[in-house]
Amino acid sequence: MRPVLVLACSLVFPHAALHSGEEPPYDMEARRQSVVNLERHIGQREARLADLREDTKRLDARVEKRAEELVTMLTEIRDSQESKTRVAQMKMRAITGLRNWIEHYQRRRSRILETLRQGKGHLPTEDLERSIEAFDKRIDKRVSQIMELTASMGDRQEVEKYESDGGHYWDGYYYESSRISENLEARKAWLKEHDQ
Repeated sequence: MRPVLVLACSLVFPHAALHSGEEPPYDMEARRQSVVNLERHIGQREARLADLREDTKRLDARVEKRAEELVTMLTEIRDSQESKTRVAQMKMRAITGLRNWIEHYQRRRSRILETLRQGKGHLPTEDLERSIEAFDKRIDKRVSQIMELTASMGDRQEVEKYESDGGHYWDGYYYESSRISENLEARKAWLKEHDQ
C-alpha cells in the first residue's frame, strides 16, 4: 500500500493502522498526565472515605450518648398515681429496643466470625478481631443497661397496685378513673398465693 493511502485510511479508520502492521505512536506525556489524574482521583476518594468514617464515628458517639441519657433518665423515675403504669411500659419498650440492638450486634458479630473462619475477608485479621471486640463491648453495655432498667422497675406489687374504675368521655377525650387499691394487703396475699 502507498504511504499516503495508509495515512488516509488510518485517519478515517483508526483500526486500519493496527492491521497494517504499523505501531501507533504513543503520547508519553498524555500517559503521564493520566497517571497523575488517576492518583489525584484516588486521593480524593480516600479523603472522602476518611470523612465518611469520621462522620460515622461522630454519629455513633451521639447515638451512644443519647441512649445512655435515656436509660439514666428512665432509671431515675418511677410510676406514681398520676402515671399509673406508663413509666413501667416505657421501660419495657426501652428494654425491648436494647434487646433488638443486642440481636443486631450478635448477627454482625457472627458474620465477622464466619469471615474469619473462612479466611476470605478483604480486611486484615487484626481489624476483624477489633470489630468483634467492639461488638462484645456493645453487647455487654446493652446488657448492663437492661439490668439497670429492670432493677429500677420495682416489684410487681408497685405496678399492680393501681385499680381502674373505668372511665368517661368528655369533650372528645377519654379520661380513665384509676386509683391505688384500698385493699393492697389483700392484693399482695393474692399475688403471693398465685406465684407459688
